Amino acid sequence: MNVLSSGSIAMDVVLNSSALPEDDGFALIEKEKMQPGGSSSNVAVSAAGFGMGACQVGKVGDDEMGRRFIQSLREDGVSPEYMITKENGITMHTYIVTAPQGKHTIFANLGDCMQDFTHHELPEEILDDIDIYYTDMFSPEVSLYLAQESVRRGKKMMLNMQAVISFMELCGVSLQQFEKALECCSVLVGGRAAYSDLFGERAGDDVEAQLRYAVQHYQIEDGAICTLGSEGAVWYDGSDFIYSEGYKVDPVDTTGAGDCFNGGIMYAFYEKGMSRKESLKFANGAAAIKCLKPGPRSIASEAQVFDFENSRD
Repeated sequence: MNVLSSGSIAMDVVLNSSALPEDDGFALIEKEKMQPGGSSSNVAVSAAGFGMGACQVGKVGDDEMGRRFIQSLREDGVSPEYMITKENGITMHTYIVTAPQGKHTIFANLGDCMQDFTHHELPEEILDDIDIYYTDMFSPEVSLYLAQESVRRGKKMMLNMQAVISFMELCGVSLQQFEKALECCSVLVGGRAAYSDLFGERAGDDVEAQLRYAVQHYQIEDGAICTLGSEGAVWYDGSDFIYSEGYKVDPVDTTGAGDCFNGGIMYAFYEKGMSRKESLKFANGAAAIKCLKPGPRSIASEAQVFDFENSRD
């Protein structure tokens, strides 16, 4: 199956520190490195690692970061065919500060490419050979257009609540745009905080109630998933709640673990036809493998995930 991914794309400046300092405090930077990231492209790379055809759409500047980002897609097996370069543009980039036990914090510089990216810059045939469209709704105008076109053309659409809606609004994603995307999605994924922020007032504090509300209110065909960190994940399919425990590991870096989870879900459920329970287990394995590696991206094959699972069973 072929996946088209849109949304957050960035170059990450990763700073490995001895600790995350308290207010007015200090910490030592032990290592720093620039590397490609962004949740949307991390998911595309994860899907490509499992053997899916993956294509990234987005807009970067013609600066060094933009050039390095596009090159990294090619190196990681993702097609940059629909990547657009803005003359004199500033590519989105982040500063990720990591600390022992997998702790991290992220600062984002949005640049000037994501906000003015519109669907008029896309070719009409962009969805012709696509089976699954994935988005986290950054670059909202393009993402919503592709979501609505995916529905019109009978494609599967995976929507990731990458951040709480209050933060997404700061990045130019309106609540109205996000709710329109919810009406298009085949499966919804997000963490506890994202579900609570968006559905808490309407459904209450219980995560199961929030999942039930999302699926029933927006008629989400394949259900909604809440990731629970090291505890695993839960999937509501419209009638039942399916839980899968996470894997206990000593994390090196948890950045991008959710992206590998999403890549694992797409591959296991849509490509391989696994059950929801099996798909959650597979995705939890992919996320755990990522936590054992530094940096925001991880490439793991199906065999590597199964080997990891078997070593833990």
